[in-house]
Amino acid sequence: MELVVNDAKKAAYVLAEWMGLSNFKLVDDAKIRIYESGVTTEEVSRELLKSGVGLLAIDRHTENLEDYFLKLTREGKK
Repeated sequence: MELVVNDAKKAAYVLAEWMGLSNFKLVDDAKIRIYESGVTTEEVSRELLKSGVGLLAIDRHTENLEDYFLKLTREGKK
């Protein structure tokens, strides 16, 4: 799942502290990728909006484990 928000740091706090998520990455100041499989876009959007984080876009990406691993290893080389 990929989010575009008005405050990625605050959104990351909400994801970690309010929702108990740990498998996500801040891509930049506005974008977050969530790799948790058991969370829905509805849950994420509801919690972010309740906390005052502006949700500009949300997209559900599906990728297999091999694609995910390749992406992680490529990002690690940068």
